[in-house]
Amino acid sequence: MKNTCLLLLLLSIVTVSHAQFQTGKKVIGGQIGIATFTNNYSTTPGSEQRVTQFSTSFSLSRFKSPTLLNGFGFSYNYSRAHNNIGSPTDDQVYNDHNITAFISSTKLTPLAKKFYLTLTGNAGAGYGFSKADHVPSTGNYSKGDGYNLYVSGDLGLLYQLNEHFLFTTALTNLLNLSYHHGSTSYYSGTTVNKINNNSFGLSSGLRGFSINNISVGVRYLLK
Repeated sequence: MKNTCLLLLLLSIVTVSHAQFQTGKKVIGGQIGIATFTNNYSTTPGSEQRVTQFSTSFSLSRFKSPTLLNGFGFSYNYSRAHNNIGSPTDDQVYNDHNITAFISSTKLTPLAKKFYLTLTGNAGAGYGFSKADHVPSTGNYSKGDGYNLYVSGDLGLLYQLNEHFLFTTALTNLLNLSYHHGSTSYYSGTTVNKINNNSFGLSSGLRGFSINNISVGVRYLLK
């Protein structure tokens, strides 16, 4: 009898853990970031650098089951850097844009009430383009563009703070496989040189740990 009661108690705990989320519920997430900084190593020309960065992202997910969350989203990143300001030979103004769309699927494993271990699979595609003015007074510049494809896996934790807010953290470098194709054209007067490149990448967080590979966020659970 005692063993039967214990078994029923354990089953009820598991049921409660699984019942925290309802099938069909939607979750939104997103962020906006702006950063500017200046480095000035001395008063001589060519020692100053000014950088402006902007980023935004949005995601929408839906519970296919109480422990399976599928979603999609996009991100946009912009960076402007003015390097070696005032240098007569190496002054450079660089503008870079990157747009990425992705899909994801997250499996939730209950650890305790409102607390889950998460395993996420991601797949995405991105496009980027840039322009760099090399010593603007000379009129020399370069343009680049390219695209990348990737699949990745993340391991993390999720905690339901209250009825609407979910706290998440993940080790984002568990596994990453990527392909990149890009080209850069260099313009100097009437001369144009074009360079193409293709690269594959495979990395795994199982070989090491870095604080830069941890993401922390808050998501909103819609009614």
